[in-house]
Amino acid sequence: MGMMRAGRLLNAGLIALLMTGASGARATVLLQEGAATLGDLSPIVIRTGGGTGPDASLEEAVRRHARVFRRADDPLVRVRTLNRIQNLQARFGGPLGLSEKASERLHREALDDFETLLAGTKGEREAELLYEAARASDIAGQPRRSVGYLERILEQHGDSEFMAEAAFRTGEHRFSQGRYADAAEAFGGAREHGPDDDFRNDSLYMLGWSRFLNDEAMKAAGLFLVFMDRYHDQGTGFASVSGKDAEQVADAQRVLSLIATYDRGPETLARVLDAHGDRPYAATLYDHLLRFLRERGDHQGSVATAEAFRARYLDHVAAPAMLTEVVESWRLAGNTERMRDAMAEAVEAHAEPDAMAALDRPVRRQVMGYLRALGVWHYTRGQALEGGESRSHYRQASQRLRQYADRAGRFRMEADAMGTGAGYMVLLAGDAALRGGRTAGAAGLYERAAWSEPPFPGAGEAAYALVQLRQDQWHRQEDAESRDRLIADARRFVQDFPWHADINGVRQTLANRLYEAGRYAEARGVARTLVDADATDDQRRAGWILLGHLRMDAEEYANAASAWAEVRKLTPAEDDRMADFRERHGLALYREAQRLAAGEQSEQARTWFQKAYRAAPGTDVAASARYDETGLVLELAQWDEAIRLLQTFRQRFPEHDLAQGAGERIVHAHRQAGRPGEAADAMLATTPDDLDPEERWSRQLRAARYYREAGRLADAVALYERYLADGTDHLGGHVFQQERRHELALMQKTLEREEALSGTHRAIVEAEDGAEGTARSARLASRSALWLGRRAADVFERIELGAPLDESLARKRDALSESLEWFRRAERFGIAETATESTYRMAELYRQLAQDVLDSERPSGLTDLQANQYEMLLEEEAYPFEEKAIELHQRNQQRIPEGHWTGWVSRSLDSLADLFPARYERDLQWTEARHEAAR
Repeated sequence: MGMMRAGRLLNAGLIALLMTGASGARATVLLQEGAATLGDLSPIVIRTGGGTGPDASLEEAVRRHARVFRRADDPLVRVRTLNRIQNLQARFGGPLGLSEKASERLHREALDDFETLLAGTKGEREAELLYEAARASDIAGQPRRSVGYLERILEQHGDSEFMAEAAFRTGEHRFSQGRYADAAEAFGGAREHGPDDDFRNDSLYMLGWSRFLNDEAMKAAGLFLVFMDRYHDQGTGFASVSGKDAEQVADAQRVLSLIATYDRGPETLARVLDAHGDRPYAATLYDHLLRFLRERGDHQGSVATAEAFRARYLDHVAAPAMLTEVVESWRLAGNTERMRDAMAEAVEAHAEPDAMAALDRPVRRQVMGYLRALGVWHYTRGQALEGGESRSHYRQASQRLRQYADRAGRFRMEADAMGTGAGYMVLLAGDAALRGGRTAGAAGLYERAAWSEPPFPGAGEAAYALVQLRQDQWHRQEDAESRDRLIADARRFVQDFPWHADINGVRQTLANRLYEAGRYAEARGVARTLVDADATDDQRRAGWILLGHLRMDAEEYANAASAWAEVRKLTPAEDDRMADFRERHGLALYREAQRLAAGEQSEQARTWFQKAYRAAPGTDVAASARYDETGLVLELAQWDEAIRLLQTFRQRFPEHDLAQGAGERIVHAHRQAGRPGEAADAMLATTPDDLDPEERWSRQLRAARYYREAGRLADAVALYERYLADGTDHLGGHVFQQERRHELALMQKTLEREEALSGTHRAIVEAEDGAEGTARSARLASRSALWLGRRAADVFERIELGAPLDESLARKRDALSESLEWFRRAERFGIAETATESTYRMAELYRQLAQDVLDSERPSGLTDLQANQYEMLLEEEAYPFEEKAIELHQRNQQRIPEGHWTGWVSRSLDSLADLFPARYERDLQWTEARHEAAR
């Protein structure tokens, strides 16, 4: 059968819809795109042949038939020849040996033949000739003539087999002319008389279009619904429809969308369904409408369509998908806020796991995607905001991401398709919970991500985040419970994620917390692992620090020293902690030295003391090490070596608390070496500036004592004199000070410092007067007074009485007066020995004065009388002195009954015997006899 020319002319810019025509021919209905109004839309049917392509012999056959056609004169032959050409072309397609113009010319030449034959033909053969003439006229480019033949078939041969196609072709012609009511009448006839379902469906399809373009929208909608009913399957819907049928079904849906769009949208679609009956494929119609509206940019209308469907078919299986379409429409509209609201609505509508499970898999995947997207969005908003707003978003992020993870765990196929498993979302949910102030929730989520979800690359990060969270909690609380939680989670981390980049940092934390918890064996093991690991210098240093502490606590001092040595190797010189590390290193060495010293391993101990000194120069540990080393040297009686070390110590640590002890040790070493003078020098040289006065003067007197031992009396005297001049207000009482004056006097006597000695004796006597002394201090004072008296007596004796007597006698009396004063003071201290001596010496002074008066020089030029008178005067002058001498000697005699017998009493008795031999010679014998008897 031939191809209608009208189809070829209206081919450009149309949407193809295939359909089947009469006699097995194929047709294409095209809808013009870009039409401004519904009236501009024109479905066109184009007939195409089927079968395989012809070969060269067929083309040659067509050309031969064309030659036969031109040579023949018989109209019947010419028509039949043309029919054979048409059949070949219809069967194998294309002009087939003839060009389009040649074919057109050939068919035009045949039109008169058809008229000739029609003039003499009636009945069925006439109908056939009319159909062939119509086809020939169409090919010849005379469509009106072609339609005329078809209309004659409709008018004259309604029962003909060509009736259906004639009606269809007539409908097409009327449709193309815009005569939609007439076209509808023709398509109705074609539908009624169609030879098969395919043809009738095509007719129904075009009938719907004709009603639609004739402004009979509701009738058209009903027709299109009936058309789609023919293709809809209860089980598969339209999924099994393919090819031309699928395109026509889609076009029918498009027309229904147009009908709704040009009216009230989803309300119109609902009215159509109410008018013509609901359909099982209503969801498809609503879906097509919302997509049609979306394509036209009417996103709000698209949303309204989805919502209308959910309102009308709340329990429909496609209702959840409509929620996802709302999300998509708002996304395309660029309204992200409304899009997120739609996402949240879709999520809330299927929040329960069972509700999620009831969804179709694609929809479920989308809803899970919404959970993930909402969680991520809230997370980023939390990052962008501050304060309460930020925390609120983080908490919502945590909730959504946790919901996603819960669903991903159940619907793993969907999660895998999205490329995001549960683990990552739980980890992110934990971060959001933590930032939202939900610490406990964050901990649970981190733990779940690390150990409860299927393994995923981020599990280690989750475990590490949990450890960090536990560490923060411990820093805030610092109680046993938070520490134990930290230990437990850190231990699990190092066991399960040894490959993690931060493994050594966690080992460091774990080791420290184990140490604080008193779990030393465990702490030691972790620290040992840390120092042997491929860790940073800081981390390995932390491990060695802990091992240093642990070994010190365990009294493993040598091993502790090794640990601290490693710490120092790993620490830059400019690090502020280096001083502390040096001191700890030195302390470990020092403790080992002490241990060895306690075990009497002196030589080894000294070596370790020296190591400690070198390891921590300038520290207290170094000072203690050097000081204790000198103790060992002193124990070994190496006095000079000890002194050298101690002097070095004092130079190196002049302000150290042990500096004073070092000075004392130097003094001790000098004394032990038999050098008391050097000991005294050292003592004075090492006297601290901050000593209180009492300690200072005590130290100087001790040095003075060492000087006396060394025979360096001048140095000792200088210290005594300094003390007695300035230190008596700070050190010692009266008795103590009298002893020091006495010692000073002894040294001054040895040094023959007469004047200084005299001053010391005077000080002793004056200090004792009125003081509450002791018998010892009184004796010392009395001796000093006696010494002063004797010294004055020596002056007295050296004064000679000469003329003029009154002058020399006056000087002698003055000397006598001074001597007597000191003797009387000596006597008053009540010490028998010194009192009796004082009394004796006073008596002898008077006796000597009397004798000196008698023996004094006589004036020259005296007459005998004058000389006698002068002698008498001297005797009168001397007599009182002699009487005074007797009186004083008698005082000593009177002490005998009191038991105060001394050699001076005996000498007084001897003097009395010389003065009065007759009387005191006998008394003396008796007295001595009684004294001897008493003894």
